[in-house]
Amino acid sequence: MVDVLEGFFCDSEHASQWTIEGLPGRGGLYLCGFFNNPVDAESAWKDLRICFPDLSDNPDVEPLEDRDWQEAYKEHFHPWSCKGMHWVPIWERDNYTVPNQDIALYLDPGMAFGTGNHPTTRLTLEGMMDFVSCVETNKLGGRRVVDAGCGSGILALSALLLGFRKVTAFDIDEDSLHVCRHNALLNGLQDGVDFFREELQTALKEGSADLILCNILANVLIENRKVLLGALNPVPDSCLVLSGILEGEADGVGDAYRKASDELGISLVISRITSEGWVAFSMRIPT
Repeated sequence: MVDVLEGFFCDSEHASQWTIEGLPGRGGLYLCGFFNNPVDAESAWKDLRICFPDLSDNPDVEPLEDRDWQEAYKEHFHPWSCKGMHWVPIWERDNYTVPNQDIALYLDPGMAFGTGNHPTTRLTLEGMMDFVSCVETNKLGGRRVVDAGCGSGILALSALLLGFRKVTAFDIDEDSLHVCRHNALLNGLQDGVDFFREELQTALKEGSADLILCNILANVLIENRKVLLGALNPVPDSCLVLSGILEGEADGVGDAYRKASDELGISLVISRITSEGWVAFSMRIPT
């Protein structure tokens, strides 16, 4: 039921109460909801079963310890690095040593998605860095980058540090945009990225980007495949990096994009990278 539930929550004003996730020590994926009290939890579950009667009529209910959940994310965000770039929590800035010649982005993701600790973010960053390795350094500044669904701003701000100069980023969540601008300020990059609020369907203009980074849900990627492909600058080496895709969804996403690229007359070289059950695609216009 993962696909139908994801689609339902994407269109629901109550999506923030629910997650679909793997749980430690258990196989498969689980639907989890978080509520202030058992009465609210029971009521929400009954409402959900009206739409999805196949859901269990007896879900597990567990109390959570009383703590500051807005600060709890700090326990799970740790520094990490890849190919000479480092992503470091801002609260560890004074204690973390960045090797000479390496670069670092300091982050406070708050409640926005994008620390780099999740495989989908890392896969997107790897896809971007692979693109960088194929482009002459002195030409990066002229390449246009779009971060579609920017979360904490980690992708857009990393692009700036890697040498891109034409970077735009958008999200539908105003709180995420606030986090993005705060992280830009932490790194002295507040004038480098245009962060704005917009829907995916209207934010991307035809032929407007040499590199598009999109870490969203698989069903959203499939629904907007022609929008994303059409936004690529139709020149050699332009690249679309897609992430947020479970291994079981990857073939469906790949097939949808191959068919759409044929219909649009766009030639693509498609490759995939995987990590911990997640998949990212790099779709490049060949030279």
